[in-house]
Amino acid sequence: MQVLIIDPDRKRRRHIKKELSSSVDEITCYESASASEAYLLIPELEPDLLILHRYLADQDGISFIANMDNPPAFIFLTDQPEFAQQAMDNHALDCLTYPVYRIQLGQAITKAKVLINYKISSVLKEHDHVLIKDGQQCWYPKIQQIRLLETYGNYTRLYFDDQQALAHRSLQQLENRLPDSFFRINRQRMINLNHIKKIEPAAGETFEAELTCGLRVHISRRRSKVFREMKEL
Repeated sequence: MQVLIIDPDRKRRRHIKKELSSSVDEITCYESASASEAYLLIPELEPDLLILHRYLADQDGISFIANMDNPPAFIFLTDQPEFAQQAMDNHALDCLTYPVYRIQLGQAITKAKVLINYKISSVLKEHDHVLIKDGQQCWYPKIQQIRLLETYGNYTRLYFDDQQALAHRSLQQLENRLPDSFFRINRQRMINLNHIKKIEPAAGETFEAELTCGLRVHISRRRSKVFREMKEL
C-alpha cells in the first residue's frame, strides 16, 4: 500500500510516517507539506490512501479533496474533535484526532485495505449486467449500454438506450466499479468512451465530445489533458 501524508507540520508528518512504518506491513509512505505539492505528486505516485490535515498550508483540506475528480481514499487529521462528523459527511474513510496513536492508525489502515481490496475485486466488465432500482421501476442493462453518468445531489443519474434512471450511489462510488472505458470528463459527469461519435477541440485546450445519442458534452481542461495523454498517438 502506498500512502501520501499531507500536513504542513514536518514533525506531525514524521510522527505519522514512523507509526505507520513500525506497525503496518508492506506500506510505503510519502510526504507533502502543501496542497499544491500534493496535486503534483498524486498523479505521479498514484497513492492508495491520503492522510491529510484539516488545514493545509495553502488550502482547506475539504476543498483540496473537492478539487480532485477522483480522489484516492482519504483520512483526515485534526486537532478539532468536532470536525469528525464534517469529515465523514465529505466521504472521509476516517477522521483521527491529535495526538494520533498507533492503534488508531492501525484501525484506519485496516479500513483502507478493505476498501482497496473491494475496489479491485468488484470492478465490473463491459458485458456485465447491473441492476438499477429507481422508485418502483427496475432496469437491468449491460454496462456497455450506459453512455453517460451525471451527479444528481448525492446520487447519480445513468443514461442508457432511451432510458434514464437514478442510482443511489455517488458518482465517485460508481467510478470505482466501472471499467476503464468510462472516463470522468468533469466533476459532474462521466462518459463511456465507446459511445463517442465525434470529438472536436474547444476553447482553452479542451475538447467537446458528441455521443452516439447526439448529446454534446464538454471535457474540462484538466481532464482534456488526461484524455490527450491517454489517446493521442
